[in-house]
Amino acid sequence: MNWKTIRVGILVILVVVNLALFWLNRLEQDQLYAATDDQLQQVIALYEENEVDLDVLIHRESYPRARVILGNASLLDRSLVEVLLGTEYQTTYMDAQQTRYAKEGETILLDPTHHRIEYTSEQLRWPLWEEETLRSWADTQVSACIGDLEYVCIQESMEEEYAEFLYCQHWNEEYLFMNQILVRIEAEGTAQIIMEYYEPMGYEETEREIRPIDEMLYAVLRVILEERQDDEAIVVTEIRSGYDLKGQEAVYCLEFVLNHGEKTIRMNAYTNERMD
Repeated sequence: MNWKTIRVGILVILVVVNLALFWLNRLEQDQLYAATDDQLQQVIALYEENEVDLDVLIHRESYPRARVILGNASLLDRSLVEVLLGTEYQTTYMDAQQTRYAKEGETILLDPTHHRIEYTSEQLRWPLWEEETLRSWADTQVSACIGDLEYVCIQESMEEEYAEFLYCQHWNEEYLFMNQILVRIEAEGTAQIIMEYYEPMGYEETEREIRPIDEMLYAVLRVILEERQDDEAIVVTEIRSGYDLKGQEAVYCLEFVLNHGEKTIRMNAYTNERMD
């Protein structure tokens, strides 16, 4: 009897069995994390009953997700100061955490310990107070700050006296909600850029189950109804997926956008609890 051949045969059988078990488990997980038609119809009917519109594509699959590992704010250093101020500036304040730089009519507060930089200019003038012109200026400033990173404008508003544009990093097809740049422009000539940045280093090895989308939609509806003002018309216009901070952890979450950005509700997808 050739025991070597038998051992090889046993190993092959074990490998085949393990592969079969893996794919059966994968199929079971796929079914476990996919909302059924009936489940989605029930939650949609409840929204309709409470006169909240769901004008959004709902992805029924909810796969396990790993948390993001974060590093130091490497983007927030002197090179970013020079992008905004040029090379001719003065250091006006410094301690263990913050440094303030100044140039005529412009200041920067650099605080990499808290992953933050604030730029203020009081010398801008706007011959045309129109959204296209202001958005173009904001886009240019953001592009100069982030280099080859991808940021997306997720919210904008314009009034007679000021305009605001909010940008968020898009990384591995997900939003990093803790990495945002707010550009605020005032008609009188003041502009402010506030940037918060955490370095994404990759993912943890362990994946965690997330809540099914129908459960999360129920939780969001409860929040909407609790905070709704009188007969306020509410439409869910977008669902963004990504990561945000819970303490020092970057956890997977879904952001539900109401009325094209008038309000957002961000939910921790692991616990189905509100984050903002």
